[in-house]
Amino acid sequence: MMMLQQRKLTSLLNKILTNPTPNITPISISILSQGSPLLTLSTPTLTSDQLRIYALFAYSALDQEQKWTIVDFGRGVKCIISRFSPTGDTLSNGNDAHDAHDGQSSESTFYVVLFYHAGDDDDDGDGGDVADSVAKLKVDCLVEALKVGLRGYVGVDH
Repeated sequence: MMMLQQRKLTSLLNKILTNPTPNITPISISILSQGSPLLTLSTPTLTSDQLRIYALFAYSALDQEQKWTIVDFGRGVKCIISRFSPTGDTLSNGNDAHDAHDGQSSESTFYVVLFYHAGDDDDDGDGGDVADSVAKLKVDCLVEALKVGLRGYVGVDH
């Protein structure tokens, strides 16, 4: 059974936060459990109070049927929040409905929240869409790594 240690989690989140990517500047990344932060790394762009408020807003914006959503806070600041479970729930590629109450306890449900500054829209107006797609890919990759690494945390031996 593999279980991520605190420093490995920090290193994993730091890679997402510091890895330069066109069209997106990561501001903060958090892992939440039942809406409470387990681990957060951030740049000094937003205050910790702003991040907490925005994270609560994003957490509230995620419907029971959704696996992920993007919230636009204005002034180029956006976040993507993704719900996952290391107990075997598979991540879908879209917002299609998947029973969020399929026997999983809320203790085995985690959230990844990535705050980012979207790059300027270019002439064809799709810069925001590109930034959102890049953010989604970053979060999907992180979620897949966390699903495996957090299995020991929730006591699952797969």
